[in-house]
Amino acid sequence: MKTECISYTLFVDEEFKKMFIPVTDKTKEPIINDLLNRKEVPTIKVWKKKIIAGYDIYTVCHEMNIPFLCEELSFLNKYEAAAYIAIQSIKSEKINPERKKYCVGKLFNSLKSLGASNFRFNCAEPSEEERNTSHFNISRWRTAFLSGCSTISLNTIYRYSHYAAAIDNICRVCPEFAYEILNGLFYLSYPNTLKVSSLSEEGIKHLHATTDKHMHDSFMHARINKYKEAEATKKKRNIKNTSVNIKQRPQYDPDADFSSISFTISAWLSQLERLNNTASFSEASPSALWKLEQQLNQLKETCIKISHRIEDKYNE
Repeated sequence: MKTECISYTLFVDEEFKKMFIPVTDKTKEPIINDLLNRKEVPTIKVWKKKIIAGYDIYTVCHEMNIPFLCEELSFLNKYEAAAYIAIQSIKSEKINPERKKYCVGKLFNSLKSLGASNFRFNCAEPSEEERNTSHFNISRWRTAFLSGCSTISLNTIYRYSHYAAAIDNICRVCPEFAYEILNGLFYLSYPNTLKVSSLSEEGIKHLHATTDKHMHDSFMHARINKYKEAEATKKKRNIKNTSVNIKQRPQYDPDADFSSISFTISAWLSQLERLNNTASFSEASPSALWKLEQQLNQLKETCIKISHRIEDKYNE
């Protein structure tokens, strides 16, 4: 369904925005010329009034008050919408290397979240013929589909998923820093990006404010390590001061439980991947396999419940 809009402000979701290719002075002029010369009204694809495709066109239309149409797309949830955006950006010739890494990582993480919730991925689904083949596995099919979209190895895709999570963490603390990295204005290697994301909020902000954007990555590596050492020393002092003053209560942190379980799950994933790749399932006893299957089923049910609660929070 399409609805004509004259001066209509759409919502730009911050999580989606990091995947959109930004409009610059260099790219704006061709878009303006195209909009003024085309006969039909431009179309912006949206979901719940959030821009899904046509962000560059919307930016120019909104600035110049040019009429446009809205096409409402249908998605199961925010993960599928994010996967759709990531695929479109990955296929664009205008995307830079940093944003492409981020989009590949977001696509992988979105597909993983969809798979954990047993949702159908409407952006791309296996055919009936593929589903009927022996040993068909939907998770493996989606991973292979992602690899085909990005033409990179699976190991690199796993690395990019961590890269995307690190960028998201930096963006929550200092959005300007994250966008400078994605736009190629502030170069950070993969290891340094992960290290920066692990700093405290104060550390991330201070590093961004006091560091030359064009600093060589090796110098940046040393600078980040100094920050981490300083924060570790400060943390030890705080622990020592807390032990001296037993009556002093720790400050309440509403994110503490979530951060703790996130680190725990990362360790679980590594152990499960190692089990899947190295363990001899054929030699294991039926009892051991049955016990593991029961635990995995309970874990899956709990993950689905938590995912639904997170999704409810997103849709508030």
